[in-house]
Amino acid sequence: MYDIEALESRVMKKLLAGDHPILDILRSQFLESRVVKREFTGVGFFTSFAVTDNAPQIKPSRRIVIGDVSGDFGGLEMGCGFILFVNGGILDTLECHL
Repeated sequence: MYDIEALESRVMKKLLAGDHPILDILRSQFLESRVVKREFTGVGFFTSFAVTDNAPQIKPSRRIVIGDVSGDFGGLEMGCGFILFVNGGILDTLECHL
């Protein structure tokens, strides 16, 4: 298991911002999650989460993709984007792409 990095935490806060019951559940899941894998691709990264069994789940379970956050970092001509994948009603993977 890995610690959640500050960048991942800030991005997740932005991705899960809003007033919707599903976002409330996902925020709760994130608080009860751990990073189980982090893969650097050369053009970004993938962070995989594991959520505790007692965390609330989205019912009915479904696939959700949230991708409305981007970043502008020094040295990146085009900036970067972030996508959160929710599978089976549970947080799964955060993607960063350059």
